[in-house]
Amino acid sequence: MNDKLNTLQKTVRHPKVGMDLLKIEKPDLSKSNKGEVLNKLDNNKNLWMHIKNANEPDYLYWTKIKYKIPPAGLTNIEFWVVLKQIRQLLSILTPIKAENGNFFTWVKTPIVDEYLHKIDMYTGGQIFAPYETIMGQTKQKFVSRGIIEEAIASSQLEGATTTSTVAKKLILENKTPRNKSEIMITNNYRAMKLIDEEYKNKDITEELLFKIHRQLTKDQVAGDEQFRYRNNGDDIIVGNDTHIAHIPPKEDFLKKIEVELKNSKNSHHTIRNYLMYNSKLLEFFGKNPDEISEDDVKSYISENLSSRASSSIILFLSAIKYSYSNIFERDITVKIKRPKKEKKIPVVLTKDEVKKILNVLSAEKSKLDILDVCMRHACF
Repeated sequence: MNDKLNTLQKTVRHPKVGMDLLKIEKPDLSKSNKGEVLNKLDNNKNLWMHIKNANEPDYLYWTKIKYKIPPAGLTNIEFWVVLKQIRQLLSILTPIKAENGNFFTWVKTPIVDEYLHKIDMYTGGQIFAPYETIMGQTKQKFVSRGIIEEAIASSQLEGATTTSTVAKKLILENKTPRNKSEIMITNNYRAMKLIDEEYKNKDITEELLFKIHRQLTKDQVAGDEQFRYRNNGDDIIVGNDTHIAHIPPKEDFLKKIEVELKNSKNSHHTIRNYLMYNSKLLEFFGKNPDEISEDDVKSYISENLSSRASSSIILFLSAIKYSYSNIFERDITVKIKRPKKEKKIPVVLTKDEVKKILNVLSAEKSKLDILDVCMRHACF
């Protein structure tokens, strides 16, 4: 065993760090003439099969290539020369530098896409494949698989006890769910399908939210609990017991804020943000709206917004000020100092960067278009 290892590698003592480094055996290419090797490739029908077998499923190095049967007309070293040339053409530069100062490169083989797709499927539906490879029917296949995986994963997080294997079979074979866990998975899947196929390009309206909610809660809650917002009598229950894990903000308080905002002709964006921040503040402390104090507002900013941009803190304070000034006629933010807005330096291109962009453009019209944009936006 030791004799074999000694033929494959050489162990040396590194003079700088005083540690043993493993030197992998390299073939002697000094006697190989690249020109002569390339001339031998004409009409070599089995060459690409050998290259494919050398790259997948395992990415083989010389220590294994030298024991393989080479393509007809080539020696093992000559085949290695060809294989290295092809790998170099397909390689991608990395920022990792070797001891000799050269940068390492890597080649993305088909097996990489397969592994990434498996990671994608088992982690909830994110698509890693290049855009060009997921168009048309392939794209829909990725989306469908992602929806199935996400529906199962989200249901399991919410308490569904069905295994992934049983859940996939339930969805793919369109079986009738037999228990609450299977109902939850089926509802999640159908809701996601509706969003993907019908709702994703529509504006978010109250009616649309109610439709999604109805699909998510089908056969799980009573009909009178659908097509409506939560009211003050709805407690949040964990599991099957009566433990109240959360006291939601009062329905009438948020409704009053919404009415005031709409009457003042505020945008949908402003209404959404103001309601969100007021709701989050009340949820964070579990208090009634009239119990919230100036210190509570400061504490919320410290705990939740201190790392955010100044604009987020200013928006939060504006939302609280508007609500409490209009509903309770008192401003609990009046003594809280607003942060200064950050001044951002615009990102512009240098002359050399603009030249590089122009040099890679082939069409003259494209060059003129880019140049026009640069002139108008002060790239220089």
